[in-house]
Amino acid sequence: MELYEAIKGRRSIRRFKSDPVPKEVLERILEMSMWAPSGMNLQNWHFVVVAGERKDALVVLARKGYDYIEPVLKEVFAEKQPVIEATKKFFSKLGGAPVLVFAYYEPTKERPETSIQTVAAAIQNLLLAAHSEGLGSCWMTGPVHMADQINEVLGIRDKTLVAVIPGHRRDLTIEDAAPCVDKGRTWRGLTVTFPETVPTHSAKQGFYFDQQARLRRHDYHGEVIGPYAHASHYCDDHLKFGKAVFPTRRKVVPRIGGGRTLPFPTLVWIRVHEAALQSS
Repeated sequence: MELYEAIKGRRSIRRFKSDPVPKEVLERILEMSMWAPSGMNLQNWHFVVVAGERKDALVVLARKGYDYIEPVLKEVFAEKQPVIEATKKFFSKLGGAPVLVFAYYEPTKERPETSIQTVAAAIQNLLLAAHSEGLGSCWMTGPVHMADQINEVLGIRDKTLVAVIPGHRRDLTIEDAAPCVDKGRTWRGLTVTFPETVPTHSAKQGFYFDQQARLRRHDYHGEVIGPYAHASHYCDDHLKFGKAVFPTRRKVVPRIGGGRTLPFPTLVWIRVHEAALQSS
């Protein structure tokens, strides 16, 4: 994976699979983290990788860190209640991550700010290396509020906790794509790559959204049909059902070179008149 691709493609992932990460993969990621620059070249970072029952006990402690950040969340996202709810849900189990990485610094004669920046540089390397390995991760500082209790469980002394990074293999990857210009309309593009375990039209698909973050076009390749089966799925007439917004008019047409679509034949036409959400 090229460096620029990794930087632009990395995302904070907050939902993980439960199977373990191979030890050799974790070792490669940690090695890359320690190639980061450091203040005075002291390299005074310290990482603790935890899985299993001890990890479960630490998740319980990290969960309590949410109480400290909730007031700020409510202020920053006052008009975005779903963000607050999603954050609380993430803290409850840390996304089900099977492995946690605790990032510390060992105090030196330098100011604490220097050590924090040193560890932050190493964390950035760690996140990019994880992404390159096909892993998802999330840089968290909320659990630092529970540092004393976390240190007690880990047996850590004379070190300062900077961040907690849960991680694991991602179900899919999402990357920014070039905007789609369609009939004078410009939509933001995202490229999604699905793993082999997900039954879908094609491994790589394009999703395009308008300024209201509504899905307007979905490009894919019907691989089971043949190499020529490229299509675009248009989504229009968005209506709100409960708390969710759905496109009620959907139309699929052939797609040819350069991302251009043909006006006919219409491959699929769907008109939605009612929709209901049901929690599982």
